[in-house]
Amino acid sequence: MFLSAFLSFKPMVLKIPREISKVVKECKLYESIGTMAEKAEIALVPVVSIKLKGHQIKDGSAAKIFDKAILMPIYACSLEEIPPPISVEYALLIFVRLSEAILFLIDKCWLHGDIKPSNIFLHYSDSSATPSLPQVKIGDFGHSHMLNEGE
Repeated sequence: MFLSAFLSFKPMVLKIPREISKVVKECKLYESIGTMAEKAEIALVPVVSIKLKGHQIKDGSAAKIFDKAILMPIYACSLEEIPPPISVEYALLIFVRLSEAILFLIDKCWLHGDIKPSNIFLHYSDSSATPSLPQVKIGDFGHSHMLNEGE
């Protein structure tokens, strides 16, 4: 479930996964290597775990109590939402940014575990080197794990 939220007056997304373990996993990866990724300008979606005060949210036919959620930036869309065909220039940009991020994760002994178009986020920014093309970021670390964690 995704809801709107704000952090220091900046619009954000409040992501409430069905399983609390995914909040822990997703945030564990970013807490471990997020600062290094930001300094190296690696295309990872920044996430923060937040504590909810046991909010009850109706999910289908039953109400569930949620006490943890993920706060993340708002992106224009995911790669899944871009209709084909895309330009060769844009496909190469996506490939390069994804390759850098995946190699960075592996170098830091992490495996994303769920690379797919819906987990690749696009963001338009005036500060981008090529403003006509969106920035690409990998998100949704809920299936991630450290490579030495008893695969």
